[in-house]
Amino acid sequence: MRGASHKLRAKGKTDPGMHVPVLLEEVLAILKPQLGEIVVDCTLGYGGHTVGFAKKIGSDGRLVGLDMDGGELEKAQRRLGKIAAKKSFHHKNFSQLTEVLKAEQLDGCDIIFADLGVSSMQVDNAARGISYKSDGPLDMRMDKRLTTTGADLLMSLPKEELSKSLWELSDEPDHDRIAEWIVNQGRVNAITTVSQLVQLVLNAKGLTERTWKKKQKNTKFGASHPAARTFQTLRILVNDEMGSLKKLLEIAPVCLRKGGRIGIISFYKSC
Repeated sequence: MRGASHKLRAKGKTDPGMHVPVLLEEVLAILKPQLGEIVVDCTLGYGGHTVGFAKKIGSDGRLVGLDMDGGELEKAQRRLGKIAAKKSFHHKNFSQLTEVLKAEQLDGCDIIFADLGVSSMQVDNAARGISYKSDGPLDMRMDKRLTTTGADLLMSLPKEELSKSLWELSDEPDHDRIAEWIVNQGRVNAITTVSQLVQLVLNAKGLTERTWKKKQKNTKFGASHPAARTFQTLRILVNDEMGSLKKLLEIAPVCLRKGGRIGIISFYKSC
């Protein structure tokens, strides 16, 4: 499995339904998990980081895994069933860390770890509507308990707020024009699918699929899709990713034991 993972990373690809942590060795080297320690993996995902932590803390250690995606959490629990460390799993957002520690009757932990953003499993699932690459419903919820979808948000956000979010969350240069196109379209017909939003962004930028592909082909290092930043922004808003991160950073100091460490991977990629 290790050899396969390294080949996938070298190609920049991951098999559908799995996620390969690309900074595992660096995470372990910096956070230095020790035998018997308590580690909270706030973004359990496929469990790649968790397995790495488990090997370091041993059978006397304790792992607490959190994930807001209930479906992926169940799969991870099955995959991680045989690791030696004591373990427990919670269908929670990491902003609820204090509640989780209280439920576990723990006064704190030695390591808090979070890998922000979205995983390959969620991107590859067209039914989630997270990526511009495959058509599907414009859902974007990473936690199905949330009540507002991407489609709902596009119908309710004022133009000024949407434009500001596109700029602040994704550095979208055409933020004002895209926001105007989205709001104007919403007054006529609801934007409910990935393909509708992609086409709107292309229109706002004065592009077609053909002219975009030609532009991409002529770019030396390639170029991200015109809709990539819009999709990233909408996903962040739907899942309140910035609000959750702010809360985690506020509560982390009181959740860590003396000598505790926190590690956060904050690489954001438009999918």
